Amino acid sequence: MPSKSPSTPEPQPQPQSTAPDAARPLHLWRWALVVIGVGLVWWGLFAVDAFLTAQAGGPVRTATVYQHRDAQTRRTGADVVKQLTRAESVGSAETKGSTSCVDDFGVDDLGETRDEPTYVWRLSYRSQNDYLAEIKRLRAEWKALGWQVTGADPDANPKVVGVDAVTDDGIDVGLTLDPYTSEPVLTSHSGCMRHRIGD
Repeated sequence: MPSKSPSTPEPQPQPQSTAPDAARPLHLWRWALVVIGVGLVWWGLFAVDAFLTAQAGGPVRTATVYQHRDAQTRRTGADVVKQLTRAESVGSAETKGSTSCVDDFGVDDLGETRDEPTYVWRLSYRSQNDYLAEIKRLRAEWKALGWQVTGADPDANPKVVGVDAVTDDGIDVGLTLDPYTSEPVLTSHSGCMRHRIGD
């Protein structure tokens, strides 16, 4: 009886390595982290630059630009003064300095300075009711003009001390009580401007 030769086992297919597929997500994550890191660095540099620019009083303007803004600020306040209907007396415009508009970081070059145009008119009213009536009228008129109005409504808060608004030109105007004298004052002011002393 012929003997049977042992059958040769058929080669089994070798499982393919999944290492590249497994490493691909890790590779993508690394690229994503690099991109995010670069973006955060650029954002940080932009934020620091914006902060230092703001602390420096903004970009350096010419003396002419500052003088125009200063005159515009005074004219805006004077226009509001002319519209007051309840004030018993109105004082002359006074300039007011700013303790916040200063060169804290020493960034101003020779021939540069910074100022914040601010004008104040001192007022007097016959009574508290006249003062509050003026506030209510200005509040309504300024809102009708589309100005950004702040301050509590006198009807909602009887202890309201004033009303403020930002004009279309970005000038802040307000009828408030002086924090030191408690007298009514009308104030018109613009933001801190860094500018040249002469053109």
